[in-house]
Amino acid sequence: MDNVIVRAKVDEGLSLLSKDGRPLTLAVLDASGRILASGPTVNAAVFASSVDAYDNFWQGNGHLTAVEII
Repeated sequence: MDNVIVRAKVDEGLSLLSKDGRPLTLAVLDASGRILASGPTVNAAVFASSVDAYDNFWQGNGHLTAVEII
């Protein structure tokens, strides 16, 4: 991913930028390539599930799976 910058900040969440600084967004596609969800909601869900999985790991909850519904 030489053309994409992925940044996660505790106070801002997940952000994606092109190499030249233009904002990018995530999208969820089905097997046919149809966009099911995109934009800030997807970014927030990806960030939240990552943080939840990380927290579960360090709390020793015995599971590393975290689920966010968007």
